[in-house]
Amino acid sequence: MFEIVLPAGTDEVTVADIPGLLALAIHPRKLSGRVVSYLAKQAAPDGVAYPLAPEDEAALTKIWPALTLPKAGLPEAQWKHYAETFDASLERPEWALVPVWLNEESNAD
Repeated sequence: MFEIVLPAGTDEVTVADIPGLLALAIHPRKLSGRVVSYLAKQAAPDGVAYPLAPEDEAALTKIWPALTLPKAGLPEAQWKHYAETFDASLERPEWALVPVWLNEESNAD
């Protein structure tokens, strides 16, 4: 029996994502290096990372018009481009964008 593991904070899955999730359950990727599980936002005063709300995702879409929102399984090398674009954006929100790593016990960056 295979188990489909959804990223933390996932409330729904699109029909288009189901074949990929099934394939990963049957043939899991061997992870080398860090891989993004999901994105979170971190407010300065408390330092706690919170799940992104729909309005946060809308803000990211404005910052990354040529990029799609990263999905679970994004390798660190690809994440760096997203992070650099976010950090350089004039439309950057006041909160920090932090990746939560799939294959790392401590997600401190």
